[in-house]
Amino acid sequence: MGVEINQSFECIWHEIRPGVVQRSMTPLECFFTPDLSWSVWSSIKLGSVPNACDSDEVLINQLRRAWIRVLYEQPQLVSIFNFHERTCTYITATEESLTTCLEETFIIEEDSQNSIATRNRPILCFEKSTRRLSFRAPHYYIDGIGVILLLGDIVKFLSNPERTTFGGEVKNIPPVFDIAACVPEPQAADLERGAQLTQKFLQNQPSIGLPFQDRPSAPHSVSKICLSIEDSKNIVSAGKARGLTVTHAVHAALIQATAELNPEAAEKYYTSIHIYNSRSQVQPKYQRQSTLHCSAFPMIVENPSTRDVGGLSEEMKKLYVGINQDKNIAKAHSPWWSGLVTALSAAGNPPAASTPMLSSLGVIEKLLPEEVEGVKFEDFKFGIDIKGPVVTVYLWNWGGRINFSAAWDRGSFQEGEIDEFLSRIVGKLATPLGVTVSLKKSS
Repeated sequence: MGVEINQSFECIWHEIRPGVVQRSMTPLECFFTPDLSWSVWSSIKLGSVPNACDSDEVLINQLRRAWIRVLYEQPQLVSIFNFHERTCTYITATEESLTTCLEETFIIEEDSQNSIATRNRPILCFEKSTRRLSFRAPHYYIDGIGVILLLGDIVKFLSNPERTTFGGEVKNIPPVFDIAACVPEPQAADLERGAQLTQKFLQNQPSIGLPFQDRPSAPHSVSKICLSIEDSKNIVSAGKARGLTVTHAVHAALIQATAELNPEAAEKYYTSIHIYNSRSQVQPKYQRQSTLHCSAFPMIVENPSTRDVGGLSEEMKKLYVGINQDKNIAKAHSPWWSGLVTALSAAGNPPAASTPMLSSLGVIEKLLPEEVEGVKFEDFKFGIDIKGPVVTVYLWNWGGRINFSAAWDRGSFQEGEIDEFLSRIVGKLATPLGVTVSLKKSS
């Protein structure tokens, strides 16, 4: 029996009693169940901070005030998800509840030896010995771009740590994506298109994937390769000369590397869910919100093992551009996710899929400048805590250098296997572009 999922146009915040607002969860939020244990995170190393005077006590107090201001301006970060009832609820803060919230969400560590475990709510953590500031949240709260934007807000508020008084923060809660993007209520044709997307995605399973082991889960593993500035410039220039973005070429290289590392597989399709940054589609006042303002559609490529990277790159370009130019596809987004979540729920324990996914964060400095309001920082990091035989590769440019970061579960893969996978992606990206790169694994 399937699970009834509300469409996003029904997910409007409404007051259920004084000081308490609630909405239905969206289909995409329902997909990122707590059982998946997927949390997105990002961190930076703080440099100079105005008025902190190199005092840990003063800096921590400024961080606390900055975090309180973020929670006031974006209270959805401490809303409560109920996956049984499929609701999201926010309760107006009181002095007592705010104190409890800070104890649970603002964490101070002496050093990096004590890692913060995945929790069911967003957390801001500061490591005193390294001055590393990190934010981590379950994926149903926020997407990758939202995490980076949130760090930027923290840094901005550090320079002006004003006191914040709660009570009217409910007005700051943003609407869900479909409302923020003014997506019309789906009509019969949109519901049918959503159903077709779900059916096509499920019919083209199983997908090609990386070989994996069935062992107890041990998530929170990230492997990374960072290219030199020169190699990065050469790749960007070579791609532009061919009318390709780095993302187009990297996705093609990822697909072919996957097929090569599992040559015995009988699967003929690369079937994946690709997440797009959709903030450009929402109203300007919501574009920098730290929430789940993204869209995700199935990506299906036939017989990738017989294709060359150049041809696959052109196909990736066509798929990406097609999604961006399709003015009607947004209306099918919630119906397709609703169908997928219902189908997966009805299946009970769906078969594991080790198909690698790609998510491009773009140029980080456009989201998070290296100096904000006099606060300087360095050493940007990003990742996702994944549970199960899934690999997600994140791509970004920071400081003029292209970064590849793979998130994976040690219960399913070996570190050497993931390192080899990333190396193959870079090699297959560089060769058809006529670029030579030197590989260096990053910490």
